[in-house]
Amino acid sequence: MNELFQTIRESCSAKTWSKAVELVRVGEFAATQKGDAIVVNITSSEGTVQPIVNLFVEDMDWQCTCSSDENPCHHVAAAIIAIRRSREKGQDLPKAADDVGRLQYQFQTEGHSLLLKRLIVTSSSTVALTSTLSALTSGRIKGPKLISTPSDMEIDVLLGAEKSGPVALKNIAALLRHLKDGASEVLLNGRKAQANPEAIGLALSIDDDGPGVRITARKHPAVDMLFSNGFATTKNSDIHPAIIPEKSPLMEKIFKAGAFYGRQEFGELVGHVLPQLLDRYPVHINSRQLPKQGYSKPRLELDLVDRYPEGLSITCAIVYGDPVDTRICDGKVENFGGRVAKRSIDEELILKDDLWRQFNLEMGPSITLPPADAWRFIEKIGRFKGDVVGDGYFKWRVQGELSPSIDWKDDLPNFSFRAGTSKTDKSASSNAVVNAWTKGESLVRLDGGGFARIPEAWLEEHRELLAWMHSPKGEKKLGTAAKISIQKTAQALGLVAPSSLLDLRKRFEKISQQKLTTPKLQAELRTYQSEGINWLHTLKEGKQGGILADDMGLGKTLQAMSLFKFQSLVVAPTSVVYNWKREIERFRPELKICVFHGKDRVIDPKADVVITSYNLVRLAPQTFARDWHVVIAD
Repeated sequence: MNELFQTIRESCSAKTWSKAVELVRVGEFAATQKGDAIVVNITSSEGTVQPIVNLFVEDMDWQCTCSSDENPCHHVAAAIIAIRRSREKGQDLPKAADDVGRLQYQFQTEGHSLLLKRLIVTSSSTVALTSTLSALTSGRIKGPKLISTPSDMEIDVLLGAEKSGPVALKNIAALLRHLKDGASEVLLNGRKAQANPEAIGLALSIDDDGPGVRITARKHPAVDMLFSNGFATTKNSDIHPAIIPEKSPLMEKIFKAGAFYGRQEFGELVGHVLPQLLDRYPVHINSRQLPKQGYSKPRLELDLVDRYPEGLSITCAIVYGDPVDTRICDGKVENFGGRVAKRSIDEELILKDDLWRQFNLEMGPSITLPPADAWRFIEKIGRFKGDVVGDGYFKWRVQGELSPSIDWKDDLPNFSFRAGTSKTDKSASSNAVVNAWTKGESLVRLDGGGFARIPEAWLEEHRELLAWMHSPKGEKKLGTAAKISIQKTAQALGLVAPSSLLDLRKRFEKISQQKLTTPKLQAELRTYQSEGINWLHTLKEGKQGGILADDMGLGKTLQAMSLFKFQSLVVAPTSVVYNWKREIERFRPELKICVFHGKDRVIDPKADVVITSYNLVRLAPQTFARDWHVVIAD
């Protein structure tokens, strides 16, 4: 936590940090541990929507729901300050005062209507919200302190001047959608309830009636109450928008005594009337007389369409028949060849639940998954028991790992990458592979569709060469690192490098054969440490940089300090600056050390080693603009 505090502090401007300190003084903070994140709710009068901060201590990262362009914003800084002050007082995490409330949404039956009341609930009181939420949270009117969410504010805007009571019919579906997405408590006549934006209510039934069929209307079997102002409730306390019947001659006939269709009218009923009814209402077809009906079990259908580079388009539907005779998608029913399926609403609900549970998808308009989500989705398709149509599955399927190959052109390497070993296997251009790898992506698009895993270890090994090859045109200078990398690449692929590169190899072989003189260290070195020191000095003699990446605790500091002679610079995190000083004093006591840190910092021109922090290098770059014998970046 201290490291995250220091990181946020160093990343903030002085102005942002000052705002954070003031917010801690006047605001309320309530923090909880959720998984690997600490979630901090901040209550203050500085805005209408109270921000929510997520702190990821292990990953040294943070998020805030505010719209600030600053990163970190003052809410993030205030959250970490509040947590530190709480721990200084012996509390693990800050807690909101007892008088900080949350919104509760109460639906109450009154006659044939369902009315809404918003309440502010604290640990000691429950009061009605009689103003707009923005007026209360911004402090324009007096009232209880309140933690509000983005969903609460969306509902506040939706209700407008109507603080409580009836809800406009056009707003009911949006209200229930925001309640479903939000975290506030919902009650129905004093009992906990769930908001559901899916419209239910009226259902139609087609039954045999002598020489024909009759269409009648009845309440949906899941409905407990239908309310005149547009709500419907179920027996398990779900609140839905109600399906309101349209005003038409057909519906008037259905409501009076049912609409009768004789055998001679079956064609009109199946081909024209019934598709329109299925598009607007749940229809239960119980007749055995209607021609060309489908009596199959419903199943899910996923239509996957390639939208590269945007992603993978997914359209979810429920279908009947084999081949398909009825498709239900985005609330619309489509029939094929005059066939009509006898729908099973209960089985459709089960399929919808399965779709959500397996893929976190809902019936509705097409959605487009971004690439990272699309790949994960395609991996799950193997367990899917429904139909998969469209070209998306094959265009987004991962087809193994790419294999590199190389040939020579004017003494320079020309790379290609192929998914497999056959000449007919798909390939990816070198540019596409390197661009994807540079962006941190693990997969690349193949020519003709599909993806393959990037050979990350191989690319990392030949980083210098690839960076040179794909540099902007006109900047390709074959430096030492690139030449060495070309030789290593050729050797790894069993090829002989051009003769123009052999002189460089010989020079480094000569350096590696020399007996290097290294300073005496006041320590007994392990074998791998001696090898690391020789490697570092070989790089130095060849005028090359390098990265020493031993695991923690294996003595990287000890090996690195063997390079120091005079005018050496060490740049390290603030927390380990003085650790470097102690280690050098212990193992290289003959060196004169200057720690460039603190209030009266100055570089001693006679010092052999200067130690400073990254922050000070950023603040005063000109101070360090000189030729150094060696620079160590920790």
